[in-house]
Amino acid sequence: MDIQPVRSRALLLLALSVVTGASHAQWGWCPFGPQTLAEVEARITRQFPDVPQWEPASLAAREPPPVVLDVREPEEYEVSHLSGAIRIGPDASLSDVRRALGVAPRGAPVLLYCSVGRRSSIMADRIRSGLLADGASEVANLRGGIFAWAIGGLPLVNANGPTRVVHAVDSCWAKLLPPQVRTFVPD
Repeated sequence: MDIQPVRSRALLLLALSVVTGASHAQWGWCPFGPQTLAEVEARITRQFPDVPQWEPASLAAREPPPVVLDVREPEEYEVSHLSGAIRIGPDASLSDVRRALGVAPRGAPVLLYCSVGRRSSIMADRIRSGLLADGASEVANLRGGIFAWAIGGLPLVNANGPTRVVHAVDSCWAKLLPPQVRTFVPD
């Protein structure tokens, strides 16, 4: 296979993106290729071996129930989130997280999630020692993020109540969701 045309297309798309401000998805090119959510989950687990990865279906049975942090952008959270989740930005500091929590999670686990688990695993890895020192019993990531949660048919909410729609970030990431999951894909 001649990689020159592939390399040329990638450089052209990058140049067009820089000049026009358009995203890779708007040009029909996904940087992570045709991966499955399971492949993304496996990569995240390898990259963050110290961050426990909780399965979505097991979350409801956790005692005590975890403090849930949504590590996505405001527009993603507005479309849907887990009930009771506290939104924090992906770049939030430990101080920001402590402020968002209000009180230390003494004796309770803290679960973080994002779309697929990468941003939340980065955050969990970064703030884990601080939250454990504050009294959290565990700091974990939701395996597969809100995508896996929605695929499992688990409940989502927004400001209007229950919903079945998931913010897919862009058309590239939307390819990780099966057709039965309703998605919102921004322009």
